[in-house]
Amino acid sequence: MFLKYVLVFYLFFSSVLALEHSIQDPKNFLFALQSHEDNYIGYTFVTNRQHFMDLKISVKYLLFYTDDQNVEGFIAFSGRFAQYVYDVPSEPVIAKRINPEFFLRYNHKKLGVKKFHIDLIYGHESNGMSDRDVNTSNASKTYWESEDVDGKKVIDDEFYQQYLSRGWDYWGVRTNILSCMNDDLLVQFYGRYFMQKGLIFQENAEQFIEGVDNPNHIKNRNAVDGFSFRIEYDKNFKHRYKERQKKYGYKMAYEFVSGWENLFRSFYHTHKFELGFKASMFFGTFPFRIWYKNGYMIDVATYNRRQEAMGFNLELHSF
Repeated sequence: MFLKYVLVFYLFFSSVLALEHSIQDPKNFLFALQSHEDNYIGYTFVTNRQHFMDLKISVKYLLFYTDDQNVEGFIAFSGRFAQYVYDVPSEPVIAKRINPEFFLRYNHKKLGVKKFHIDLIYGHESNGMSDRDVNTSNASKTYWESEDVDGKKVIDDEFYQQYLSRGWDYWGVRTNILSCMNDDLLVQFYGRYFMQKGLIFQENAEQFIEGVDNPNHIKNRNAVDGFSFRIEYDKNFKHRYKERQKKYGYKMAYEFVSGWENLFRSFYHTHKFELGFKASMFFGTFPFRIWYKNGYMIDVATYNRRQEAMGFNLELHSF
């Protein structure tokens, strides 16, 4: 059993290292797959006593660009998946997040920053389920729990919440600013509006299921998500050891998330803290990160529950 997870880790880690060593000059690989958000493999613990192996893969592909590369068009995909190890019979793999998007990027090179870009986005986010998954999951009674709320039966078991279908199309604007005075400081603002009626991926948003969801929970994602601010300090060092250059460093990050409808109401805010370390090893750079999150959107299926979660992972973002 344990060897299975070692093999998954090895294959994922070695594939990223191969990309790191093969792509020496990014300018020669404009139309190769690139990292979009962070890629990682790790383990997550949620306060409802759930725990699972946590894998996220996020890539983007350049569709077109202008001659000066000030304007670029991308298609991107981010996927997060969980395997419930020793916690649930059959140890199922559950999709936590499916997120394709198109975005147009404008790179501004004349501001007082080293790197600044703004993205105009149209995307879709869901957990990859459908309404029928709620019914099929009812076939297993071992972990099924329910409660009466105003005379109605609702799903209250945390694991089977993962089978509820969630999905939205959204418009978004995202900016990344890397300071020219301090190359280690990155600031990001990200705004999204989740649509009731989608234009491309999903016609009708799925965010609350009458008779299934707990009526005391949030019914609209814009109430708890849509505006985010992230600040990240990434410090790197280099030194030579036995005629080889070694790299090491640390990273600290804080992320704030709120819904547009409750922007100034602290109960609906989400906070995430991260602390990472990295060091050169015989097989490459070893980037280890621990994190803690308090609020909403622990995952897409349970976006409307206020929870706490923490975990550790290997952050892989070198291609």
